[in-house]
Amino acid sequence: MKDVEIRLSTPDDEKMVIQLMEEHWGGEPLIVRTENFYPSKLDGILAFRHGKIIGFLFFNIQDKTCEIIVIDVFDKFKGLGTILINRLKTIARNKNCHRIYLTTHNDNLDALRFYQRRGVIPPKNQGIQKWNFLVI
Repeated sequence: MKDVEIRLSTPDDEKMVIQLMEEHWGGEPLIVRTENFYPSKLDGILAFRHGKIIGFLFFNIQDKTCEIIVIDVFDKFKGLGTILINRLKTIARNKNCHRIYLTTHNDNLDALRFYQRRGVIPPKNQGIQKWNFLVI
């Protein structure tokens, strides 16, 4: 994508992230399974165009496993989501993670198609699901 800057989030981004979560996700914390996550405190990847945020991905790494807590792209279907996922794969490899996963709903069809086209292994159950990326 032209004119796009991708960078890791820093503590200086905290106010902006809190505002993004309020505007697009109903605020912090985000509840994934039964756990509360505060993207403003997590590691993240931010995408900007001309100084304006156009996408983000926040993640949590524990025990060589990387969980995507939230990913959002405001200019969809142009490759930015793929760029964010690929950057996360590089980070996960560098941290010796063996797996990246996320939780999503079965009715989020755009997301399901997006993840499947990027090598995600879908689970066999229905409802809220953990989807696994292979990190090679």
